[in-house]
Amino acid sequence: MTRSGYNNLMKIYEVTYLVDNLHVKGYLGLPAAYVEWQVASHVPLQHLEEAVRRAAGAPSCLPMEEVTPEPDLNHLETTEESPVTGPALTPTDLGTRVQPHESEDRLGSPPFPALLYCRGGINRVGMSRLEWIETFCHLGFVVFAPWYRGTLGTDGRDEFGGADKNDSIIGFRILQQLPGVDEFDVTILGFSRGAINATLTAVAEPAARALILWGGVADLAATYEERVDLRRMMRRVIGGTPRKVPEAYQERSPIYSVESIPCRTLVVHSTEDPQVNIHHGRDMYEALVRAGKEVAWHGYQGYAHHFDPLVRHAVMERMLAWTRVAVRGRSRDGSDMNPASGSVRTANADSSSGLGFTQQSNFLPRVNGPDILNKQ
Repeated sequence: MTRSGYNNLMKIYEVTYLVDNLHVKGYLGLPAAYVEWQVASHVPLQHLEEAVRRAAGAPSCLPMEEVTPEPDLNHLETTEESPVTGPALTPTDLGTRVQPHESEDRLGSPPFPALLYCRGGINRVGMSRLEWIETFCHLGFVVFAPWYRGTLGTDGRDEFGGADKNDSIIGFRILQQLPGVDEFDVTILGFSRGAINATLTAVAEPAARALILWGGVADLAATYEERVDLRRMMRRVIGGTPRKVPEAYQERSPIYSVESIPCRTLVVHSTEDPQVNIHHGRDMYEALVRAGKEVAWHGYQGYAHHFDPLVRHAVMERMLAWTRVAVRGRSRDGSDMNPASGSVRTANADSSSGLGFTQQSNFLPRVNGPDILNKQ
């Protein structure tokens, strides 16, 4: 089979599931290798629908409808235009190692790893991106991406990490229930505001393999002060200001859940992020180190909240490669994890990461300034 034919086997479904007696939705992405296995093993769609029903505790199966991915229109987390900074790289600049779709059959047989992708934004803004789900599938992962309640006419309302956290928790359990998925190899990724839902899900589901916080909010009260454009929404959704309802902001702030995070964590952040300031990433990383948690850092100098598509693919590939770190703490790229100190010792550091950056021998931030992959 040609690679293009293999790519076309990948499927994405719009899934309706029941949470807190509300009908909510999410996307389920199946990599081509999973679909091939599904056909060869005679696993019908009804078995996937039954897995969703069991995970949600629903009395009957709800519909799953196949969707066709559309081009990424670079939907942003705000109504204001947010530039994609950093160099405009071509496939040649990035190198053949990170060409789109080249990793699709890397993890090509069951049990398959899975990824819970917690989107950013609220309601239509920052909606789960089909192109992102495609990329995760091409890298070999079964993906579930909750929309969050109240989005596009679904039941309930998004509380920005309030009761909507249950939509993500049930999404995690759906992945665990799917035939062919390794229930102990489910990574949780939270982008932007999705870091709130991702962290709360990791705390609730200690079987999670790893947690990735990408451009993630760490302290929601700080976000209230920094993002004047979001204050009205936050007062309405959360129930007031940080001064009026401090406990509601703390409950939604990942930095207050550090002690309860049961799995290793990767913090990913850019230095020029205008939507979630880099101090959120630094603060979260440093809090995890102080708590003695196993933590790693991927930093990007000169980039903003969003990336050029080719750079984004490389960033995604790098973070998902990190999830392949074995239980004993040895990664595929030769990095040794030291949970006690939170450091990463790179055994064979290359002079170039292939991302258009200069690679440091140590990727982790220090209190007085982070070691970060720098733009050339």
